[in-house]
Amino acid sequence: MQSRILNRCIIFDVPYKNLDLVTVQKFKQNLLSLYLASPYKDLIIDLKNVQFIDAQGLEALLFAGSLIQEGQGKISLCNVSPFVRQVLMQTRLYRFFDINRSVEESLEFIQDTEFTEMCDYQTLRTKLKTQIA
Repeated sequence: MQSRILNRCIIFDVPYKNLDLVTVQKFKQNLLSLYLASPYKDLIIDLKNVQFIDAQGLEALLFAGSLIQEGQGKISLCNVSPFVRQVLMQTRLYRFFDINRSVEESLEFIQDTEFTEMCDYQTLRTKLKTQIA
């Protein structure tokens, strides 16, 4: 997975077309390794390649949110496809993620938002796992 640092923020490019049962473990492992190795705590997940997401993919995004929250960082999603946006709308998870059209817009959000304005991703993960089971 490609990543880069811009303005003290980790930008994580998801290379998968599908964020689902097949790819989510690799996504989580790479994200965790990247985050632990970085001195920075804010994260932008660039979903420009992702065309499909399922419940496991949503859980992976919540995993990312809880990881960032534990480090008292901020998270933003960008370049979200119409299908992924629709899934986020239907599951109402759009309320818990900042969603932008570009990396630049996500950077603006992160620079302008206080940590206390972020939501409790760990609770959301627990609720999602309960709904899936």
